[in-house]
Amino acid sequence: MQTLCIGVDIAWWGGGKRKAFQTDHVWAGWVDAAGQISRLEHLPVDLKDSLGVFPQHPCGLYGKDPYGAALLDRLSKLSEKAEIWDDVIIAIDAPLESAVRPVARPRRPCYRRGETSGAQRRSCEHQLGDYLRSLNPIWAKDVNVQPGSPLFPRISGVVEGLKTIGYRLGASGRQKSTRSLVEIFPSASIGVLGASESYLNSDSTKVRRYKTVRHFYSIDDAYEIAREPIVGFKGLLGSQISQIADQVAITAAANLKWKDEHAARSKYFDDVVDAGIAFATGACLAIGKSFWIGDGSDGAILLPKVGDR
Repeated sequence: MQTLCIGVDIAWWGGGKRKAFQTDHVWAGWVDAAGQISRLEHLPVDLKDSLGVFPQHPCGLYGKDPYGAALLDRLSKLSEKAEIWDDVIIAIDAPLESAVRPVARPRRPCYRRGETSGAQRRSCEHQLGDYLRSLNPIWAKDVNVQPGSPLFPRISGVVEGLKTIGYRLGASGRQKSTRSLVEIFPSASIGVLGASESYLNSDSTKVRRYKTVRHFYSIDDAYEIAREPIVGFKGLLGSQISQIADQVAITAAANLKWKDEHAARSKYFDDVVDAGIAFATGACLAIGKSFWIGDGSDGAILLPKVGDR
């Protein structure tokens, strides 16, 4: 038996006004019973020509694919590649479920000056913060996870669509499904790996440079910055992670626009790496080296498991 693992970085609001942002990123590959990963490929979902924009928004929103139909189509077709006896894990970088909060307003991408969003942290996010601080406050302070409640309409559309083809949300205490849909946050996965000394002599600031550096001054510089977050999975996924990190880094760096011997970091660059971290975290679930924060009643976040937690 083998597992099809799919890591997804989703444009929560369809990418907004800038066409360069209107892309979902998908990494898909197979994990066999021995934990070997093969046939890894990057499958971006271009939303520029997707029908529909988010309705009834006072700021005017230009994001595409408001209910996730384009991404759902890609994930459904990928799922068809798995035999009925194969497992499939889809790990998405986004909040996937939340307790109902009657006072919460629908999520919106922008607000008038002085207006609050109404977003609230879920219990799993509070638990995540407490857990990471107990591991290592230095790595915990850089973990950035947006409040997950209420859910985003585009993400809810993808989740509900996947449920209709047999996917079940994963969480602590829930029975394992052959079609698993799991919530991950790259920042949290990095925090756990860093607190467990999986990045050797590197520190939190250096590992997270793929999100913070403004310019690259050589292709090698961009490559190393994109590669670093992925190589922290070596203790869990073995030496093969080096090749996976290479593939993710080459893909991220290849899209940069160079001018006068430097290139500005792009959203595309960030998102390729985040989808790679989502894939690696899902692969940890496939080989039994992961754990949950949260039981699903108010969200559940999958994390890589190093040692005894």
